[in-house]
Amino acid sequence: MTHSLHREGSRDNLNNDFVMLTTVAVGYNEENAKEKLKEHFRIIAKYDPVNMGSHGTGHLYTCKGSCADTIIDNVKGKSHTHNAVFSDIETLGKVLKELNDAELGLSVIISGVYDEVKKACEYAGLKPHTVNFSLGVHGNTAKLAKQKIREITTMCGHGMISANLVEKMVADIQKGKITPRRAAEKLCHPCYCALFNVERAESLLKEMAVNSY
Repeated sequence: MTHSLHREGSRDNLNNDFVMLTTVAVGYNEENAKEKLKEHFRIIAKYDPVNMGSHGTGHLYTCKGSCADTIIDNVKGKSHTHNAVFSDIETLGKVLKELNDAELGLSVIISGVYDEVKKACEYAGLKPHTVNFSLGVHGNTAKLAKQKIREITTMCGHGMISANLVEKMVADIQKGKITPRRAAEKLCHPCYCALFNVERAESLLKEMAVNSY
């Protein structure tokens, strides 16, 4: 799942950003997939993820009512990814261990700083099947948004977060019109795949509002 590989940032702020993508392979492990995915989300919800959901269910910042229950109730059991975001490696390790013990037979992909993810896998008794690395962005990079803005926009693997909206949120924070937390939640809303890390975005927005970026 390469769309979660290209999150930009410093080692420090990426150490608070771990993405889990779980999927079903049609023709291989789709039998009873709906119930397996529901149990997968029940396990994840116990550990208070920063975000979770999929484009078939909504995520914690788009659904109504008891969000985790709404997401679980709306699982379709199809082959699109079912995602979650965690802000610390210890929690990720615990989630992986419980998912491994549950033996749901689903494919799980983790994106994050490699040596930290490796620790979580070792804690859970897992050996990675495959490792992918992002080689960065090539071409006319002068046309890209500023680095600090990309640290936020690349948290949506489908490119649904506007660089202009990030700049507006920073300006509104500086004017006292909105809190960094509320600004992060607004930025999260269009990321329908649930990969956006609101806690990390809040921290980055605070920094951008104070310092030149």
